[in-house]
Amino acid sequence: MIRFRAFGSADLRDDNGNELRALLSRPGQLGLLAYLVAARPRGFQRRDTLIGMFWAETGQEQARNALRQAVHRLRHEVGTDVIESRGAEELSVNSKVLWSDVAAFDDALAAGKIADALSHYRGDLLPGFFLSDAPGFEQWLETERGRLRERAASAAWDLSRAESASGQLSMASHWARWAYALNPDDEADLRKLIDVLVRAGDHSSAVRAYEEFAERVSREYEIEPSSATRKLVEPLRAAPGGSTRPQTLVRQTATPFAPYTPYTAAPPPNDVESVEPAAAVLASGKRNWRRLAITGTAAVSILTVLALVGWRYVHNAAEPPAEAIAVFPFSIRGSEELSYLREGMVDLLSAKLDGAAGLRSIDPRTVISSAHTSDSSLSAQPSVVADISRRLGAGAFVIGDVVELAGRVNVSGVLYDVHRSSRPVAKISVEGDVANLPQLVDQLAGQLLAARARARDPAIAQLAALTTHSLPALTAFLEGESDFRVGHAEAARDAFRTAIRDDSTFALAYIRLATTQGWSSASRIDPLELLATARLYSSRLSPLARQLLEGYDAYYHSDGASAVEIFSNLTRTYPDRVEAWFMLGEAQSHLALFTGHSPADARTAFERTLALDHDNPHALVHLARLAASEQRYGDLTALVGRYLATQPDGDRVLEMRALRAFSLRDSVETAALLSESKRAGTLDLYALYLAATSYTENMEAANSILVPLMDRAPRIEHEFAAVLSLVPLPGLMQGRLVRGGPGVAMDALNAGWPAVLRSMLVIDAPGAFPAANLRALRDTVTAWRPGASEAASFFPNEMKMLPQIRAYLSGLLSVRLRDMAAVDSSVATLRAIAQPANDSGVSQNLLHLVLAEEARSRGHLDEAMHELEQFQFAARHYVTFSFRPAYAQARFLRAEILHGLGRDDEAVHWYSSLSEQYDAMYLPLVHLRMGEIAARRGDKVEAARQYGRFASLWKNCDPELQPVV
Repeated sequence: MIRFRAFGSADLRDDNGNELRALLSRPGQLGLLAYLVAARPRGFQRRDTLIGMFWAETGQEQARNALRQAVHRLRHEVGTDVIESRGAEELSVNSKVLWSDVAAFDDALAAGKIADALSHYRGDLLPGFFLSDAPGFEQWLETERGRLRERAASAAWDLSRAESASGQLSMASHWARWAYALNPDDEADLRKLIDVLVRAGDHSSAVRAYEEFAERVSREYEIEPSSATRKLVEPLRAAPGGSTRPQTLVRQTATPFAPYTPYTAAPPPNDVESVEPAAAVLASGKRNWRRLAITGTAAVSILTVLALVGWRYVHNAAEPPAEAIAVFPFSIRGSEELSYLREGMVDLLSAKLDGAAGLRSIDPRTVISSAHTSDSSLSAQPSVVADISRRLGAGAFVIGDVVELAGRVNVSGVLYDVHRSSRPVAKISVEGDVANLPQLVDQLAGQLLAARARARDPAIAQLAALTTHSLPALTAFLEGESDFRVGHAEAARDAFRTAIRDDSTFALAYIRLATTQGWSSASRIDPLELLATARLYSSRLSPLARQLLEGYDAYYHSDGASAVEIFSNLTRTYPDRVEAWFMLGEAQSHLALFTGHSPADARTAFERTLALDHDNPHALVHLARLAASEQRYGDLTALVGRYLATQPDGDRVLEMRALRAFSLRDSVETAALLSESKRAGTLDLYALYLAATSYTENMEAANSILVPLMDRAPRIEHEFAAVLSLVPLPGLMQGRLVRGGPGVAMDALNAGWPAVLRSMLVIDAPGAFPAANLRALRDTVTAWRPGASEAASFFPNEMKMLPQIRAYLSGLLSVRLRDMAAVDSSVATLRAIAQPANDSGVSQNLLHLVLAEEARSRGHLDEAMHELEQFQFAARHYVTFSFRPAYAQARFLRAEILHGLGRDDEAVHWYSSLSEQYDAMYLPLVHLRMGEIAARRGDKVEAARQYGRFASLWKNCDPELQPVV
């Protein structure tokens, strides 16, 4: 049997153990073999998939020939029986004659044989292997490396826990080290390693692991380990010599050994309890963190993971309100001249916190009179202070100390939740000259506020505390973060604007104000201008924040490829950053579709966002839209219920209710929503319309919403004027294409903008269209001169593009009429206009669409694909509203050509990229084609579902199109 090892370095040997050097020296063939061995699902792979993976940039015939030659050489090197064929279109590796460590690894994990599985994992999948001319393979390989590494690490942690539960602490330490080595930058894994080492009594190794991590992240990322991690290690350093015997203070809890299961998103940091066992072991150790505070070099620091712990309470009427906070007397060390600060800090800090970010300070006199214990016992017994705080009606409290040494003062404050007094929410330390004590108190208050804030990404709140010197600006910023997190976008905008007024150099406030774009229509902002201003003051930002700024800039410039790349890299480097995951989902959902990616590709990013931030309203909205589009009604109901329970006053309540009601065809709730829509804001009305057309395909609801939408037209906000251009969608989605049909603002679908959209759909729709109707439609669009009101609604500042659009539409309809003289005339017009100075390449793009349709009409699909591959999905074109429908047509046409070429796997991606706005008019045809593909694959259930969705939409289509239904 041939043996192929891909973990670590590639190794390929024949039946006699001889190395197959010729194949190992040919990267292209080795990559093909590796893909056939490791691709999921295991088994046969379609030749079209392999061509797209390795020869995507090559012409179809040349690519198929290259694949045939590669397979021929593989069979020559490893044997004709190793590479199997199934029909003419599928290839696989015969596992009976070729063994691979990747398959053995997966099989052993599936069988629960973790130790066996890990014996096969010698390192990353094909490390250092690279095919520069096969980006599809490179992307697959990188993804697969990460998946296998994650599985190996998770399996090793499972094995470590099993060994620990059975009392084998030495082996538990071995597997913990093994797992941590796979993710050495993951601080949560470091804490798990320290926990295991402490259980085994190996304190010196625990300290060494921490110090190596701290040095590395400081050097590479300019950050420090979190206080949660430092808390585990400080007592180890303080204990002289440490213990070499396994500790017995921790109660070992045996958990049943279970087979390994695939990786799922980790729970949010609030739910991580891995710190506790080690903390219990160290509870009896001598704690010297106050002494360390004056000898450390980090004077003013806010630590990354602490704020992620959050601020959560169990709410009921008998418990103190979370917003009430008590500041207790500080202990004073050093100069007696600072003894006044014992009670003075209560006054100073209470005054700073009172009214900030929704907090209410308990009266300082009441706190001081209630604190009868000594300085030392206050700091040493937080549980006692928690009891006092509860009696005072506080949900949180602060204790701390002031240490003076050689004219410098260190002020430390520890923030506790009264319900979790065994573990602080945050521990903050600031340091400076005694003369600057007021500024130090401001810094301490600001960082305590940031640690307590319920921000969309708490790490951003932490950074904010370090990037503004204005406590009022920070307070306003944190209020904005809290508002935005619960879905109140306009209130968040007001708060961020206040923060900018209080500190005009506050870069993060500009950034966060920019990110509210699209979530509110009550006021206007220019995200690009805001981000440009933030860049002027970005020197205060951390490397992470500067990378986020680059990602935001790419996103708001509609540069989808760059945005996805930046945020993907951030999620790998900072896997616990909510903002990075959320913005990756945003980029995948709204921009990646222009390169053939489905909005469903964003599901993982949004699910990861929810794993880190349980109640994130924006992720809930996106996931609900996906569930509605995919008719996963159980998931949709759960997501909507979760949103309404956690965000009862959120900005997207109407949309979430609409997604559920329209999907389930709930007539009572739909009637209530339509009644409320008359009073709704424009953004809500727009969201309802998209819910009906793009996400739920509920034409009855869509037609009903047209009435309040058109009533709103005379007073619609400027930035939402283009919403009116979507008015024709319900008629088009219902198959009224031949002659149109009467309806609100439909203009019989034979004049103005409705005729423009109808022309684009007619060219690709199946069925018989009378030539007279097509000629009348062509005459309408070529003579079209938008009136002033129509131009203002649909084409703000874009009237100069009308000649290109008319030539493009005339060309499409002439192709359908087989009027080649008219096609040539349109092509000539577009070529004449196609100068960068005139339209930045728009005419060239439209020209490629006309030529692609013409080639397709002659049955020359390869030529049509060649033309279409030259269509540029450029950001500067997408921001032109009048050009956006052409983006939809280009993607649908590409899918149609791929489908015609039999490359259904690729076609599915492009069909699936059509989702919202103008894309919706193609959805019936998408369902028709997806049904055909499913039927071709033998999937009768999916074929019936897709055909059913098509038939439901076109049930009242034009009589000429009824035979298609």
